[in-house]
Amino acid sequence: MTIDDILQLPVQDQIKLLQVRPDIPDYTELEKQYDPSQHDIFDIIARPSKSVRRGTGAVDSYGNEIYETTTEGVNRIAIPFQRLIVERAVGFLLGNPVRVKSSAENAAQEQLTSMIERTLEDNKSKYFDRKLARTVMSQCEAAELWYLVEDPSFWGRTLKGSQLSHRYKLRVKLLSPSSGDTLYPYFDTTGDMVAFSRSYSVTSAEGKATEHFDTWTDIRVISREQVNGEWVVTQTPNVMGKIPVIYYSQEEAEWGVVQSLIERFETKQSNFADTNDYFGSPMVKVTGEVVSLPGKTTSGKVIQLTQGSDASYMSWNSAPESEKLEFELLEKMIYAMTQTPNISFEQMQAIGGDMSGFAIKLMFSDAHMKAENKIELFGEMFQRRLNLIQHVCGTLINVALEKEVSMMVAEPVFTPYLPKNTREEMEILSIARPGKALLSSQTAAEQNPLVESAPVEMERMQADADAEAEQMTRELTGSFNPS
Repeated sequence: MTIDDILQLPVQDQIKLLQVRPDIPDYTELEKQYDPSQHDIFDIIARPSKSVRRGTGAVDSYGNEIYETTTEGVNRIAIPFQRLIVERAVGFLLGNPVRVKSSAENAAQEQLTSMIERTLEDNKSKYFDRKLARTVMSQCEAAELWYLVEDPSFWGRTLKGSQLSHRYKLRVKLLSPSSGDTLYPYFDTTGDMVAFSRSYSVTSAEGKATEHFDTWTDIRVISREQVNGEWVVTQTPNVMGKIPVIYYSQEEAEWGVVQSLIERFETKQSNFADTNDYFGSPMVKVTGEVVSLPGKTTSGKVIQLTQGSDASYMSWNSAPESEKLEFELLEKMIYAMTQTPNISFEQMQAIGGDMSGFAIKLMFSDAHMKAENKIELFGEMFQRRLNLIQHVCGTLINVALEKEVSMMVAEPVFTPYLPKNTREEMEILSIARPGKALLSSQTAAEQNPLVESAPVEMERMQADADAEAEQMTRELTGSFNPS
């Protein structure tokens, strides 16, 4: 059944057929795993409190001590490995902002490229992209919804020399399960997304919630609102001519493959803390009867025992070696199986700071391979984003560029993050070009961390050079003065 056939059906049937969900984990479970406060270690059923049998000090009619069973709390230590894995993946993938590479060959195409770049800048894409990637990696899906807003002076104000006065510009909104959105991409038999639907709830100022179910196709936008148990439908043309939604999904969360290892680590850590509570402080073992114990502030402490009694410390020399080994193996496997580098302060301090560029690349090669694999998803979707922006800018906002839309290609360029040994790189360049300048003065000023404004610094440097030249001229002139 085609999307046009579906949209001819009664509203309730439309919604039922469009509510097709991709095969991804349930968000409720992902949220519990991502939020440390919701981990199973805090579940009193999964990790119940401990029952302890204690003497009451009283005796029964036979002279036997009476015991009672009480409940004692246990340690519950959650470790946010999930967040760390996601943050490291986002950092390596988007630590350097994604650039736009254009095949512009004339002034018109350069203007179209500038409109694409300005649209991304206006939507703060370098920050939006990180938020988007974090959402996809932790919730397994997200979508960006592009829409038009009025701003008559935007293009003339933001593009140098531009005479554009069109009243619209593009804005973007992030849709995600954590924002209350349920996302329904609809694909045809060839795998192309021919419709996208979103269900959400809107709460009025009076606290009344209203259900909505919106659908976008390349030719129409259908808004449905439930009023008094009935769907009220509003249908408008899609002036963009393309589905203004870019949908992202992945089969499992970044930590999915090691979730069981994380749970085991938390359980072992909590059990270890319980053991420390019991055996971390010294205990005295007494055989026989104690006559008196010293006070806690008494110097030269003495325990008085009856004849034949004995007292000694019970000491826990060290944690079993198998416990230590399991902790180390669990941590290593969590990092290794998720291709997450362990770049903690202690780890970096142990490695040392003076590393060659090749050693740095080798150390982070696994993280880079993971970033390259993530580009397989994000690269394709970012390309669709650029195609959408290019299409809208050239066919709707500035129709004079319409023929350039099909002639020009704009593509995203990812540069995964990698620490650099700048000194080594400069030395290699100096060897490759001996005696040649490697940087212009302005580029050097722009790269100087002590410089706030490169143009201002260049003016000051020029003023200094002029003053030095003037001083040298005066000295040379004075040295040849016959008087």
